This record gives sequence, structure tokens and C-alpha cells, in this order.
Amino acid sequence: MRNPPQETELTALKNVKLFQLDVTDRQSIAKAYEAIRMEYWTVDVLLNNAGYALFGPLELSTEEIFWATNTDN
Repeated sequence: MRNPPQETELTALKNVKLFQLDVTDRQSIAKAYEAIRMEYWTVDVLLNNAGYALFGPLELSTEEIFWATNTDN
């Protein structure tokens, strides 16, 4: 999650722990993985619901936008 302190519903659950993570940033991924490994040693469940969509004609998008959309999703 990009900003765990702003989340109120999930942080109210007993058995849920949120870690800061930006899936578009390799350093953020490595930092989150290390934080999880240091606290739990293993990962039993990993849920990634990150993603976004591009709306409009494909012909009007740039190659950079196309690849960013496909890489993140």
C-alpha cells in the first residue's frame, strides 16, 4: 500500500499488517520485502491489487504509457 497511515478500515483488523509499497518502484519493492522478511521470515499470502487503466483510444496513447500500464498490471 502506498500510504498505510491513511488506511483506517484495514488497520482496524487484528490479523492484518500493512506495509508501504509502490509497485512501480523497485527500491520500494525491495524495502517492503525486507521489512516483511525481518518481521515474519516467510510470506504465506501475498495480495497485489495494484493497477490502473487507460481510457480512450489506444492510438492516442504513447508507447511509454502503453508499457507503464502493462508493466504495473
